[in-house]
Amino acid sequence: MQWLLAVAWLGAIFGLAGRIQGADRRCSGGEALTIAVAGSLVIVGIAATLTAALGLFSAASVAVLVGGSAIVCLRGGCRVCFGALGPEHLGLALTVLLGISLRTPLHPAELAGRDPGTYVLQARHILRTGSLHHHDALLAAATRAGDRAGAGDLLGLLPIEREGWREGVYEGPYRPGLYLRDRASGAVAPQFLQMHPALLAVSGLLFGPAYVGSILYLYALVSAAALWLLALRLWPGRWWPAALASGLYAAAPLVIWVARAPLSEPLIGALLLACALALKIGERRWAAALLLGGAGWVRGNVWLLAPLLLAILWLRPRSRGGWRAPAIVCGLLLGSVMLHAEVAFPYLYDELRRQLGGWAPIRPAGLMLGAPLAIGLWWAVELGIGRSAAAQRRLSWCLARLPWVFAGAAALSVIVYVWLRVGGGGERPFSRLDAALPAFGPWLLGAAAVGLGIVARRRGAVSEDGAWWAALMVVPTATLALYAQRNLPQAGLYYYGRYLAPELAPALFLSATAAVVAASDRLARRSRRLGAVGVVGLGGGLWLSVAGPLALAPITLATEQAGAERLIEDLAARIPAGAVVIAGGEGWLSAHTWNQVGGALAMGHGVQVLPYRGAEATYAALHELLLAGPQARAEAAPPVLLLLNEATQAHREGPDGPKIAAIDDRLPAPFRARPLGLFELFTDRLTPTMDALPTRITRSELRLGLFAVEVDAGQAAAISAWTMRGGAALGPGDLDMSGETWTEGHLCLDRDRELVIRLAPRGGPLALALLATGGAARRTMGWRLTVDGEVMDLSLPHTPIRERETLGPFVREQGPRELRLRGSREAEVGAICPFGGLAELRLLPAELGAVWPAERGSLAISYAPPHAHGHAAQASRWALGRSLSRLRPGSAPRPTSEGLAIRLEEPGKTEVAFAPIFGPEGEVLWLLHLLGARLDPSARLELWIDGALLVTIDPPDRSAGNWTAPPAVTRAAPGAPARARLVLVDAAPGDFVLVRDLAVVSREGL
Repeated sequence: MQWLLAVAWLGAIFGLAGRIQGADRRCSGGEALTIAVAGSLVIVGIAATLTAALGLFSAASVAVLVGGSAIVCLRGGCRVCFGALGPEHLGLALTVLLGISLRTPLHPAELAGRDPGTYVLQARHILRTGSLHHHDALLAAATRAGDRAGAGDLLGLLPIEREGWREGVYEGPYRPGLYLRDRASGAVAPQFLQMHPALLAVSGLLFGPAYVGSILYLYALVSAAALWLLALRLWPGRWWPAALASGLYAAAPLVIWVARAPLSEPLIGALLLACALALKIGERRWAAALLLGGAGWVRGNVWLLAPLLLAILWLRPRSRGGWRAPAIVCGLLLGSVMLHAEVAFPYLYDELRRQLGGWAPIRPAGLMLGAPLAIGLWWAVELGIGRSAAAQRRLSWCLARLPWVFAGAAALSVIVYVWLRVGGGGERPFSRLDAALPAFGPWLLGAAAVGLGIVARRRGAVSEDGAWWAALMVVPTATLALYAQRNLPQAGLYYYGRYLAPELAPALFLSATAAVVAASDRLARRSRRLGAVGVVGLGGGLWLSVAGPLALAPITLATEQAGAERLIEDLAARIPAGAVVIAGGEGWLSAHTWNQVGGALAMGHGVQVLPYRGAEATYAALHELLLAGPQARAEAAPPVLLLLNEATQAHREGPDGPKIAAIDDRLPAPFRARPLGLFELFTDRLTPTMDALPTRITRSELRLGLFAVEVDAGQAAAISAWTMRGGAALGPGDLDMSGETWTEGHLCLDRDRELVIRLAPRGGPLALALLATGGAARRTMGWRLTVDGEVMDLSLPHTPIRERETLGPFVREQGPRELRLRGSREAEVGAICPFGGLAELRLLPAELGAVWPAERGSLAISYAPPHAHGHAAQASRWALGRSLSRLRPGSAPRPTSEGLAIRLEEPGKTEVAFAPIFGPEGEVLWLLHLLGARLDPSARLELWIDGALLVTIDPPDRSAGNWTAPPAVTRAAPGAPARARLVLVDAAPGDFVLVRDLAVVSREGL
């Protein structure tokens, strides 16, 4: 059905172009076609968005809606007349070719976690499912499990945020690009307005899922052509101003980067430029209204500007049929509000709160009621208030002076921006305007300021077209004011400077061109030759100041993130249908594995992906997915896989040795891993800068392993478990308990009285796990558990988990003899056990490593970009390892965290003892990684392993970056847990070190 969609789209284009040119032959064929292509983007985008919102997206459904629009347009004829070719047409073709060539190839965005990936992956989700909506079946199933103990552990991985302002809006974050709307039903809401992802999905229908970004070339084509043709209209009879304005747009590095990325900015820029062209031609208000209203389906800025835009439209002189264009704008804006209030309201809510603060505590129903009422009120005033001649003269006086108002507002916004920047020292929070000077340069900005003053001196046109033009000028003017605020959490010239590209960059280029035109005209009055020199000198110099970095630093055109798609496709091919993947880890790049790779698998391929929230939470999830859940439902367990990032930062053995990457393959009993592959991804990106255009490449490395999790029969048989049911502890022998309270067959805890459990002596290392009674009593982190006199840390540090039903496993060198347990201090109203209840007690044997194949090296695969850029990719050698960091529960004393590190300081907490872990066996390296230090030269760090001093480390006295201590070698006994302790000694007051992690890595490679 792709051909039918293509035919319908072409019909809409030529139908629109015929209608546009048919009303006024002063409109050239190129102008009509440019406006029509932009208008068709609105028609196709809205059709795709609506069908996706209904869950009916397909080539056929979109073709039906677009074809219906084409039939309506073609009733007026589809003939488009083109005049004779002239120099201006050749210049247009060359400029378009230059712009497209500089925007090739596109930046792939196959990884989740940032806006480009969100758009692309949402498009892939629409292609795969035919719907905008997301649904997490696993969360819904866990909710349906009700009070069964253990099911709540899955829900705890994606907790509900309990702040009151979220009530009825959304329950919490789900993953970048998605919001958890209702956990009980598994409803997940997408981020952003949805027309751009829908258009990307249409591109995927036409060219294949791998080419969803191809439509970006159409955006670039419309933008380049519209700007050229608009400049021809602004300076009729001369082609060089069009060449200058379009050349600046074609060669500006920031604009090029934005146009190559699958962001919404290129689309809204194309619509606004085509809208300006339609207004400049005259008698094209309905086409301009279509484009302006369509912009409200792309970005929420248009929503914020709608009141001011409609207020200016009310000033316009009335004409016969003049109500149609405002009706189109109002209808499109209202349709966008109504749809997205239902589909993507969590994102809108956050954005409105960020921009409007306390003015935005609204709910979807309020927005869906308020928007029609506001537009209805405008129409009541529009149609109900007559205008006398005197009143119209006063309104015309206001309309004529709007250029001065806009110029003054722009200047005031710049003044406010400078004042805020100077007052804040230019530090965080950042402003979107911070990127303007380094991105465009002082020459362009100075020329644009002069040009803006020249334009402001002209009186606005007192006509209906003039009012529409003034309404459009609201967009860049108000955008400048909004972007003057300092509300960005971080800054990067390209990524955050992209906000300048759609509205402000074209305005800058046209204003700068106006300054060059005025200067050349003044020089031409003295001499025609002098005027020509002025054009070449001023215009050429301005263009070189903008385009110069492309020649001086060609690396600015490098393709970012190339090659990541191969990793995602390879991983997706190895994951069986219906599998559940737990993605993340405790290493340095756990967020990347969960957000970027896990998000790409979930949104792009429909894989059920859960977050790795620590080894303990993962054990609970595995037990529910592979054992408890299937047994309760009497069905087979789904395939469960782990996608783990490297355990710690890769290190080198010697200056010329290979990098050693460690992977953690150990799981609590009865689970054992089977490796499916080890992967290493190298990606390039332009080095983030703030004060200058980026001219260097940063190579990022992401290493991870894919494991299938299996239940080991031998390990399962070695588990001793007691289930508290029906007033008795059912298991291998009786438990010696005192202080117990049984309520309706449940073993309930008390906040004031201890439950004491005595166990028979057991030799050898093992792990202890407790399962709480399911249902409402999940306040387990408020319990108090003492094992053989040691108070256990029940928290999972630095995770969002606040509700969990499985506590542990807690690794013990010897079997526990006595457990003392108290319930939560806070009662759960209505629960059988208000302070919590104990459902199961488990004693697990020592953890075992994965079952590795004989040819271990064959599992490792590296993915590198096609161009080295001076960074040759060297594959790593893999080894087994684990790390101890701020994420490890049970550290004593509970460490003070600073960012991603543990802070040891004098005076204060000068040591940290980590909970025991099962690590790799045989000869191992202990590696200490620091993120910073400020120490007296005499200060040292002591590393103690199992109560013996292993090594004394001399850290740098001053350090603000990564530093790795020389490795210390020791031998780990098979099956024995290790206890590590770090101590800061001989430090002066005020000294501190920031410990990123302490890793133990096997010396034996895989």
